[in-house]
Amino acid sequence: MAERMVKCYGKDCEVANVKHPSNIMTKISGKNYCPECYAKEMENRRQRDKLYSYICEVYKTPFVTPLIKKHINDFIANGLTYKRIYALIHYCYTIKKNFNMPDMKYGIMTLGNYYNEMLQYYAEKKRQKEKNKGKKNLSRTIAIDSNVYYNNNYKKNKLYDMNEENE
Repeated sequence: MAERMVKCYGKDCEVANVKHPSNIMTKISGKNYCPECYAKEMENRRQRDKLYSYICEVYKTPFVTPLIKKHINDFIANGLTYKRIYALIHYCYTIKKNFNMPDMKYGIMTLGNYYNEMLQYYAEKKRQKEKNKGKKNLSRTIAIDSNVYYNNNYKKNKLYDMNEENE
């Protein structure tokens, strides 16, 4: 008996209109995913949840507002990933000095202006890491006798006793 073929809602399979046997499919939110697309979708959702929790931490709020979710979706539509959006917010919030995060009611769209600056920063950081790769930081501990600091022969030679009679 032939097995029923169902549509996969993963990005790659949906574009190619690929159908898979129903016994290998897994459902997420009522949509079927093949094992490869399921793994990608779960990773994507994990990254999204990580980004949302970081935004909640930055803004000290219990949830992400719909405006910020819309801005994140706009960033995604422009080709950014959740990881890059996370890196952008981290760069603006943590690394960039004297930077005030925009108020939550205005969203995060203005952070996009710092994207190229963030890319340059991380590229430079990566270049420095590659440059220092293989080098060892040789640190050694040297013990110095503490009497060296308390014996000042030069100072002792310059002292004259004024009570001594001159001959």
